[in-house]
Amino acid sequence: MDSPAIRPTQQHTVIALASTALTVIVVGTAAFALFLGLLTRFLPQMPTYVYQTPQAQTWLLQVAPRYPFLVGGSLESLFYITRTSIFRGLLLVLVFVPWLHIGYALYLAFWPRRGTAVPPLTPQATESSGVRQVTVPFRDLQAQTQRHLERNGLVAVEHPSFDETRFFIRQSPWAIGASVLAYVGLALVGLGIYMATTFGWETPPVILAPEQPWDIGHGTGLRLTLLDRQVATPPDAEVFFVQYLAAPERNVVRAIQPGQKFTLNGLTLHYLDNALGLALRVQDPAGTPLPLQPPGGRTANEMTLLFPTSGSEEIVLLPTLGYQLRAVGYAALPERGYTTPVILLQVIDRDGKTTLYSAFLADSQQISVKGLLINARLVPHARVQVTAYPGRRIAWAGALGFLVGALWSCLRGPFRRWWIRLQEVPRGTVVQVWGDMYNMGRHRPLRAQDLWTWLHYE
Repeated sequence: MDSPAIRPTQQHTVIALASTALTVIVVGTAAFALFLGLLTRFLPQMPTYVYQTPQAQTWLLQVAPRYPFLVGGSLESLFYITRTSIFRGLLLVLVFVPWLHIGYALYLAFWPRRGTAVPPLTPQATESSGVRQVTVPFRDLQAQTQRHLERNGLVAVEHPSFDETRFFIRQSPWAIGASVLAYVGLALVGLGIYMATTFGWETPPVILAPEQPWDIGHGTGLRLTLLDRQVATPPDAEVFFVQYLAAPERNVVRAIQPGQKFTLNGLTLHYLDNALGLALRVQDPAGTPLPLQPPGGRTANEMTLLFPTSGSEEIVLLPTLGYQLRAVGYAALPERGYTTPVILLQVIDRDGKTTLYSAFLADSQQISVKGLLINARLVPHARVQVTAYPGRRIAWAGALGFLVGALWSCLRGPFRRWWIRLQEVPRGTVVQVWGDMYNMGRHRPLRAQDLWTWLHYE
């Protein structure tokens, strides 16, 4: 009597093993991808605009003193994890394998259809077999069980013989939606990150002077111009004019503050910080402009120096006198009382060692040195960067779907299937029950006590 009346088949054994293997693959892949993603938060990552360019080796030499054990060996790829084939392969696994789970979940939820034969037991269900003999007459218990199951969504009923009846029911088919939503979310997360790492790009930080246009490139057809900050609201913001070269009617003007960003047409403009430029003009005692020359460059009567990073140094030569003008730009020097950008300007004699003038400039000044009049005019600049990660919204939508699916699973519980066999005996009815549950890729048996509690029969 205790042996299963509805025996499992080899097909279900293979499917259950495959489901378990796929669950291990998905969980392991997601965990490894998450581990690599966390590494990118602790290890400096090579910028996209540097990767596979001549500047890549220079960048590696800069990080080598801090991570000498990683540079120069096979572990060097940890500095560009998202560009490696391993990471992208993991993402592709997350994109495609969850759909096998989704198909299996839908198979459990919709097969067999209402009115078809009672399906074979699964190997998990056979582990939950329970047998009870009750004094309720067979016909009465058969009718009561059928009414009870119909309220919960009866799927199939069979009468193999006059004194035996079998039932099969799926309880809470909507519970399978939690697993489907979670796996769809995982697939979307993998797809979004794969798109971002494969098709995403970023520009190097660019310093813009007022009224200076910058063609962003990368096929965007956009031009960015920094306008005069006097028209900004609030006053400490910068105003950026974004031009659609192919569609001027879509041009926009945005005012943002340092450290902020705005998104437009799938692109994100990062206003990194403010920067100062220094416009130099030198006159002799007669008021005649003297030519200025950068090392190896052409002479000009006026020259503007830009400082891409704090501490950047620029040298300008006075070829007619042999003097040097040395300028160092700082984003701030709190130790000297400067909390805003400031520039150190020095005038060095012909010997290259003697300093004729040295001072920090926080505003424009006219400086007199050895009879020369130096007009040092500070020119405000903004340091900006543009990034594009086309799959970011897809990844966030997938993450939200996964969280909703996980929460739904906790609230609704797992998807359950029940097999019930009633058999008439001289003193009542023998009841056999089996059941299994599926949730988030796990397919396991139910406890026999849970089956009896659910049936409300003793």
